[in-house]
Amino acid sequence: MLSNVGRRWSWAAFGFGAIGIGACVFDSTDTQLRSPTADASLPDAPAPVGEDEEGGLDGGPNDAGWCDGGATFCDDFDHDPLGARWTSTSIEGGAELALDPTRASSLPNGLRVKIPEGAPPGTHAHLSRALEGVGYTETCTVNVLLDALPASEVAILALEVGRPATSDVMLTVWVSATVTRLELTAGQDAEAVASGEGPPLPTGQWVPILLGAGSQPLGHAAVLRAGDAEVNLSQVNVIDYPRTSVLDVGARAGDAGSGIVVHYDDVVFTVF
Repeated sequence: MLSNVGRRWSWAAFGFGAIGIGACVFDSTDTQLRSPTADASLPDAPAPVGEDEEGGLDGGPNDAGWCDGGATFCDDFDHDPLGARWTSTSIEGGAELALDPTRASSLPNGLRVKIPEGAPPGTHAHLSRALEGVGYTETCTVNVLLDALPASEVAILALEVGRPATSDVMLTVWVSATVTRLELTAGQDAEAVASGEGPPLPTGQWVPILLGAGSQPLGHAAVLRAGDAEVNLSQVNVIDYPRTSVLDVGARAGDAGSGIVVHYDDVVFTVF
C-alpha cells in the first residue's frame, strides 16, 4: 500500500487501523532553512555534510553545511536532475513541476509547481519521498514562496505516516487568501480526524515551514509552523510501529478549483 507512492495525492485510499500520531514541536535550532538573501537571521549551519550512502543528503560544493547532519533526506534542487533524490514524481491534470532558476532561497535553483486556475479537484504535481519501517517522529522543513494566495484552499504540503497494510494518516497543509490550515485525515474515506487554522501566509517572500508528527515527549500529535500560523493538533495519540513515512512536496487543487504557483527550496526531511 504505502510503497505505491505514485498515487499518493489522491488521498482517498488509506487502510485504517490504529492511528499513530504522537508529537512534534518547533525548535528554531533544528531548522537549517536558508533565507533568500543571507543566513544572518537563521541558526548557524552544522559541520559540512555530503551525500550519505543512499544519496539522501544533498550538500554540494557550494552548500557545505546547510543540511543538518541528523537529517534523513535533504534536497536543495541545485545538484541533481529533478526528482533524482525522490521516490516518485506525479503530475496530473495539466499541473506543472519544474526546476526554476528565477526563484530560489539558495542559488541556483528552486522548485516551481503550478496548478492552473479552474483545475478539477485532484489536479496535482508533487515529488514524494518514502522512508519505510523507521521512525517515531517525522519532521519536514522547507522554504516556500507564494506569488499570490488562492481564493479557495489549495494543498501545498503533505506528510503521511502509517504502518503498512494497517494504518495511515495524512497531514495536509492547505492555504488560501483567508487561512492556513493543517488537516489530519485517516481511513479509506480520508475522514477528517482533526483540523486547526492560522492566519494566511505572506506572499512575495520566502517563508520557512515546519510540518511534523511524532511521539512523546514532544508535546503534540501534529505541528505546523508557517509564517504567523502556529497550529498544534493533539486529539489523537495512539501509536503503531513500525511505520512508513512519506513526504509530498507539491500542490493539489481543492474542490473549488483555485489555481496557484508555489516555489519550494531547501527541503529537510528527518525521521528519528
